[in-house]
Amino acid sequence: MVVRNSNIDISSWDTRQLISFLTKSAKEGEVVYSKPLDSFLRGDGTRDLFAHAALVLANRSFEVLPENAPAGQANIDLCMNEQLWEIKSPDGNTLRGVETAVRKAQRQFKRIPSSLYCPRLIFNARYHALDDAVLLAELRRRLEQHRFADALFVFKNGNVASVPIDKKPDVPISRTAGPLSEL
Repeated sequence: MVVRNSNIDISSWDTRQLISFLTKSAKEGEVVYSKPLDSFLRGDGTRDLFAHAALVLANRSFEVLPENAPAGQANIDLCMNEQLWEIKSPDGNTLRGVETAVRKAQRQFKRIPSSLYCPRLIFNARYHALDDAVLLAELRRRLEQHRFADALFVFKNGNVASVPIDKKPDVPISRTAGPLSEL
C-alpha cells in the first residue's frame, strides 16, 4: 500500500482553509465542481471537503458531480479517471460505522443505471474516533464482503492510500459501458 504526499498534514485545517485550498485547486483545474462549492457548507458537506483536499494533495484529479439524479436513482459524489466514486465520512467510536458506510455506498451504487454499477468507495477516517489501522483493516474486510471494485482510504492526517481488495465484484470493472450523462 503506497501513501502519497505524506509530508503535508491537513488534519488541523478548518473549513475556511479547506475552501480556500479547493477554490485555488478548482481554478488550476485539479478539481471540477459541477456542484457549487458553497453547497458543501450545509449539513455534513464539510466532511467531503476534507476528502476533496486530501485527494488533490494526493495528485488526484476529479469532478464533483451535481445532485441531479432522476427520482428513484442515487447521486454519486464524484468521477475520477472516468470512474464513479462515493465518499463516506462516518463518525463514532465503534467498527459498526465502517459497516454502515460500506452498506450505504453499496445501496447508492445499486440505485444508478446498471451499466454504471461498479462500487468504488473513498473512506474518510478523519471523523471516526478509532485508530486508522483498525479502521483500515475493518474496511478491507467489509469491502471484500460486499464485493467493491476499488477503494481509497483517507487517513486522519489527510494522506490517501489505495485499499487492496482481494475479492472483486462479478460486474465489469470499467464504467465506460454507459455514458456519464446517464446519471
